[in-house]
Amino acid sequence: MAFLFSPQARAFSDESLESYLLRVVAENFFDSYQQLSLAILEELHELDFEAYGAFPRELKRLNVYHTKHNSHFRMRALNLLEFLLDLPPHELQKLALLRSNRNFVGGMTAVHRSGIDIPQSLFRYSGAEGVESVPVCPDCLREEPYIRQAWHLKPVQACPKHECKLLHHCPNCKSPSITLNMNPLLIAVAVLN
Repeated sequence: MAFLFSPQARAFSDESLESYLLRVVAENFFDSYQQLSLAILEELHELDFEAYGAFPRELKRLNVYHTKHNSHFRMRALNLLEFLLDLPPHELQKLALLRSNRNFVGGMTAVHRSGIDIPQSLFRYSGAEGVESVPVCPDCLREEPYIRQAWHLKPVQACPKHECKLLHHCPNCKSPSITLNMNPLLIAVAVLN
């Protein structure tokens, strides 16, 4: 039984989990991720109290690797969210960045997605610096308005497809291109105008 509307376009294989949830926000006419998370938390409270406690109110904490303990509760919360969205099983887990048991040289921890381990320190908002913006490729956004997972990686400074530099700031107002609470559809409009 679906509680929320799923985005019309299914999750893209290179889409970030945060981007997909922002598309859920737009599809369900919420003003922000925080409003969506409160609605989800109400449902989770009724359906699975332990998973309820594992679902984050902040979008930047959504991915599974952010959990301090008991990431299986976060996975249960994602499974229940798939149920509420009437998605096939494991659809959101495919987009999630998971904790990895692998450590890189120097003790760097890793996250895992699609069979690949990536040093956690490479993610733009993984550390204490509190960076909450992600650069974008305006040409990619023109094609499909969603945030690519690769844009979250610090070393990615240019779009491999369009061979252009990723925008860190809006060319008009100079504010960060996107923050983790913005709607990708609004981002596309802002960046493209």
